[in-house]
Amino acid sequence: MNRQIATGYGMPSTAALEERIAVLENRVAVLTEALRVLTKGLAAGPFDEPGGGQADQAARLAHDLLIRL
Repeated sequence: MNRQIATGYGMPSTAALEERIAVLENRVAVLTEALRVLTKGLAAGPFDEPGGGQADQAARLAHDLLIRL
């Protein structure tokens, strides 16, 4: 996908460009949330038991978020 953002004759309308930007902003927001969930799930404290399932839950939630893309 190598489309340029330009206006003028034969180019996408401003509304179409704004829609593309809104879609991209939504995708970035979902990716940001997925990364936040993963980093929180993988950040084990010094007193956490290994294999506590927190990372598994975080991975499932991140996966569910990414499916929405």
